[in-house]
Amino acid sequence: MVYSTGRTKYLILVDGTVIQCNMIFTILKRLGLMQWMVKISGNYYVNMMLVKYPIVKENDAMQFQPEVMEKMLTNLKKADILLKLKPGNHVNGKHVKIFLDSRNSLEHKGWDTFIPMK
Repeated sequence: MVYSTGRTKYLILVDGTVIQCNMIFTILKRLGLMQWMVKISGNYYVNMMLVKYPIVKENDAMQFQPEVMEKMLTNLKKADILLKLKPGNHVNGKHVKIFLDSRNSLEHKGWDTFIPMK
């Protein structure tokens, strides 16, 4: 998950650790992985490979896969995680719908690529 405020980007790792990584979108675009990052609110992007499916409604709060949720609880509270997965007022699930409409044609490769954070 990525939290974005203007030019500052924070990467929220699967264990809930938060690190600043302003170049994350540039790196993901270069590797062809940005297609899996979906804007779910004004400030949050979620890696759709970590989300629990099926997604019934595009504008519903998302859920992480159980093993991801369990790992995130290492450093984050459940209420904080769930709050981050709620869609924003101005996004209304439109990016999720676009992703869901095209996800069957996306390739699942490249996520094992080492990405240096600094």
